[in-house]
Amino acid sequence: MKRTRGHKGRVEGRTTPHKAVADIRELIGDEPLTRDMLIEHLHKIQDNFGHIFNRHILALSIVME
Repeated sequence: MKRTRGHKGRVEGRTTPHKAVADIRELIGDEPLTRDMLIEHLHKIQDNFGHIFNRHILALSIVME
């Protein structure tokens, strides 16, 4: 994802959390990446990390594309 700077030097847009993507891929393993498994994947993230961080949601969306 391209990062651009706004008028005040702030970074706009989201950056890809590479470590989070790797963590989610490892956590999900060989399970199907279909839409009907979304809740199951979120439960697995919650059980593993104790909390669903924004980076995990973004990483899950990247993995499930």
